[in-house]
Amino acid sequence: MDRDWRTNLRGVSLVTRLGMLHSGDHRGQTAVDFAFGIGVFLLALVFIFMFLPDLIAPFDTPGEDGDKIQAERTADLLVEQTLTADQENSEEATLTPKCVDAFFAENTNPPPTCGFPGGVFDSGDLDPTALGLESSTRVHVRLESLDGDDVRQVGPSVPTSQNVQEWTRIVSVSGSAFTLRVQVW
Repeated sequence: MDRDWRTNLRGVSLVTRLGMLHSGDHRGQTAVDFAFGIGVFLLALVFIFMFLPDLIAPFDTPGEDGDKIQAERTADLLVEQTLTADQENSEEATLTPKCVDAFFAENTNPPPTCGFPGGVFDSGDLDPTALGLESSTRVHVRLESLDGDDVRQVGPSVPTSQNVQEWTRIVSVSGSAFTLRVQVW
């Protein structure tokens, strides 16, 4: 009794019983199945091409994050050391009026109690290296009252064609609230 593996015990082919040998009306895929599969594939491709640039975008601009950190550190240096004098707790962001006046007047001889870095205005303008930045970095510092009446600024004008990073802090000068804005590019 030598039987082929394709036949069952009754001698009928399994392939024939399952209808695999018939051609014509017994197709495995219809036009609707094909259209649905292609539609899902195309939607997946569109999704990938739409959202892939957004996933890669944070890594495309190498200087942006560094400039943001530089702006934050410069603002911290100004608030906690440069524009405060004889304060035990500089966390409260209370600036000393005489230090603020000397800084925004670009005074090359500030009061000794102010924490001005050496040579901050030696070149006639705000020197970024005195604030711990590279010489090619440009810094603009602006102190503005919350109502906008009192505005003081120092440093080169802020360009509109370059990527400028900004860090803002709310500070107090003589009991009045001000916004200290440090812009770096």
